Amino acid sequence: LNIMDINVQGDDPLSAGADTLLAFYEGLAESRLDQDGRIALLEGYRTTMERWGLRAGQAAVGGDHLCRPYFRPPTLSALVDTLAAEPHPRSREMAKVLNEYARGLYADLFNQPSTVDVGQSQFVVFGVDALRTTLGDRLTAVFIWQILRLVWNEVISRGSQQPVHLYIDEAWYVLQHPGAATRLLQMIRSAPKYNAAIHLANQDVKAMAASPDANIIPDLGRLRLLFHQSSDSAIAALSNMFGLTPEEQADLKRLQKGQALLLVGSDTRVP
Repeated sequence: LNIMDINVQGDDPLSAGADTLLAFYEGLAESRLDQDGRIALLEGYRTTMERWGLRAGQAAVGGDHLCRPYFRPPTLSALVDTLAAEPHPRSREMAKVLNEYARGLYADLFNQPSTVDVGQSQFVVFGVDALRTTLGDRLTAVFIWQILRLVWNEVISRGSQQPVHLYIDEAWYVLQHPGAATRLLQMIRSAPKYNAAIHLANQDVKAMAASPDANIIPDLGRLRLLFHQSSDSAIAALSNMFGLTPEEQADLKRLQKGQALLLVGSDTRVP
């Protein structure tokens, strides 16, 4: 998957591409970028895309360059070259961080043109078990986030042609990515525009609660189903996130298969 790909069918392809790049860098750095860092990275991205013939004013659907079927976006190494040539120390620092993924040990994974078109394929599977073995959890989470953005871009490109249900299982794995909860919230809020719904499923409550943006998680869904929990610490984590009463916490231990506590919005609770 080429991190520099853009979705030409989106409302603002270059802005969406820039946000994908920001998420990628923050995942590698395992922290959110400050304002200076964001500006440096986005300026490098804009300059790189302009060298490839894409400008913000041409980014709307129907722009000359974006409609050319032979256009191919640059790869990560082009961005590294741009950042390394900038006079600002912050840009050169970012170039050093990204160079490992553009020309170093992980270049085969992160510095290649995309080799799959999910829009033209009937069935696509991304196998990540080998990634977990060879790369560890941090880089695997970065790659999974890339997959999610690729799928979301496909939802956008289809517009509202048909209803789409996007399921994210083991959501804690995505939510451990810095800024992922905030970006997921943006997707969820815009989903109705594309006749889509996003569903998050998660078994590891404690891992989800350890997300750097755990305070945003209660806002990710208007409908929440809480199932049986046997761990007191997991129940405590859910209580902190959703403001459960002592009775509701006790109910979570007694629930049987097919039973759940339904939370609707901020006020309605149905056992």
